[in-house]
Amino acid sequence: MSEYSKHFIAGLFSLALVLSAAAAVGTGGGAQARTMDFEPRISGEVFISTMQADGSPYLHDDWVKGDLLLLDGSLVRGQDVRYNGYLDALIWRQPRSLQSVKVAKDMVRQFVLYPPGPDSLVFQNITLRPWYESESVNLFAQILYKGEISLVVHQRIRRTGETLESRGARIISRPRIEHDPVFYVLMPDNEARELRRHSRRSLSRLFPEQRTDVRAALRNEGVRINSQEDLVRAIRVIDNLFFE
Repeated sequence: MSEYSKHFIAGLFSLALVLSAAAAVGTGGGAQARTMDFEPRISGEVFISTMQADGSPYLHDDWVKGDLLLLDGSLVRGQDVRYNGYLDALIWRQPRSLQSVKVAKDMVRQFVLYPPGPDSLVFQNITLRPWYESESVNLFAQILYKGEISLVVHQRIRRTGETLESRGARIISRPRIEHDPVFYVLMPDNEARELRRHSRRSLSRLFPEQRTDVRAALRNEGVRINSQEDLVRAIRVIDNLFFE
């Protein structure tokens, strides 16, 4: 579990304890925060997937438990959810009807998924500005490291081709979709710099004016980027280099 995940999850449950002892607590934005353990007011639309594809649109095929922090400060815990990386959407299973609901994106501030295994995944609804582009992009991004310089990943699932299948005299075409995550380094002004390859060279290129210093710092710390954990460590080194 990442350091940021631990702090965020601890914050969620600390908030839950405080809210259980008080009727309402004002958030920093002036909204009233409240827990909704039994009647979560999650809004959205009934979701019926008609997509027939080779590959899954979900980060996890099975329903996993999740906690949602809504924009109004409401904390909704222990829900059955799935993240659809093809649509960049959070799908919620309504506990009474068991219907699938595509949660209204603009009402979710953050959510945590608890897939099998020791790690939890923290996602945040963010608007980022890609490097050298004028248009901003809104998406659910998994937070891997949070600092003055941050690291996030868009757990994207995209169409990569098609599969042709012969059925008698007919040829059936199905889209082929695959998990293709996109990693972004977020600068203090929320400018997003996409990391296309996991290497010290590629990472240092994201800091053209400090490239030499970045490469030297990573070399001195013995950071080799062979995994996501290595990448998180590298961003921590760079963050400390600039803002310690």
